[in-house]
Amino acid sequence: DLGAQFVASFYPEALDLVRSLGLGARLVERPQEASVVVGGEAHRVDSIRSIAGSSMLSVGTRLRLPLLMVPVLAASRHLDPDDLQRAAPLDDERGDEWVRKWAGDELASNLVEPLIRGLMYWDLATTSRALVQLLLRVALQSREVHRIDGGMSALPRALADGLDVRLGTRATGLHPRDDGGWRVELESASTIDADAVVCATTADVAAELCPDATVAEVLRSVSYSRTAGVVVRVPASITTPTSTLLFTRPAADVVAAVNPTGAVSPDGSTLVRIFLSDAGARRLHDCDDSAVAAEALAAVADAGADSAWATEATPVHVHRWRQALPRFDVGSLRR
Repeated sequence: DLGAQFVASFYPEALDLVRSLGLGARLVERPQEASVVVGGEAHRVDSIRSIAGSSMLSVGTRLRLPLLMVPVLAASRHLDPDDLQRAAPLDDERGDEWVRKWAGDELASNLVEPLIRGLMYWDLATTSRALVQLLLRVALQSREVHRIDGGMSALPRALADGLDVRLGTRATGLHPRDDGGWRVELESASTIDADAVVCATTADVAAELCPDATVAEVLRSVSYSRTAGVVVRVPASITTPTSTLLFTRPAADVVAAVNPTGAVSPDGSTLVRIFLSDAGARRLHDCDDSAVAAEALAAVADAGADSAWATEATPVHVHRWRQALPRFDVGSLRR
């Protein structure tokens, strides 16, 4: 499983799809516990109550915390995770400037930026306030997230059952037909006719297939964050994180998050997944897998917060995403 790790409940259509494919009994609620590592200590940030009582924020900052939610609640009609375009009127300011204006530097550095980085890998300075407000709105709802027992790959396998799936088949062109359908040209010189086509790929690839020059230009303007997932094995005798860990700088210059996988090997060892930040993935892009894993583990160990497991962990697998998630920088939603 190298892709999505959970399905959030604010995507009811996705959960309905899982159930309609006979996988409903395998849906398992995934713990949403999360902490930010600040000054060598892990501070819980998975509820308003835990944040309000956290010593990682000064009393003054904690008193200003409600101020950040005022504009979020005021703009709630624009903040729909199922329809990002509704947030376009808010797409006019950098996220870091907006947070600092309402709640100060400490909240931006110790809370909002680690959350953004842990979810999207990029930094608050390259995020539109529209997306920041949307994520805060979603966080207020405090809904559960689910994984599929046995691995998320069960979903695409179930979707593929009975379909004509052609792996290793490159599409080279996409053309509208006179009857309103589409013709897909393949590298093999054959074609596929369809009523509709979904381009589930990165924006630059979709731009090469798109017959509309205006849309293609917008697609080419999309940039992406990078990351790498480092899976490590930790001996059974050593305690590993039971919830997500997020990081402030300097650790965040390498790692974005540590996630327990819930997987236990036959020998009793546990698997932990470390995700690199965009900055870390770009800096280590040309390094081999062993060097990437070593840098990730060193950054986690240096951050503290009961990270002794990182010095005993053995790398199992490194998977890189050159284009992990599209950046929602200022202007992206309006484009």
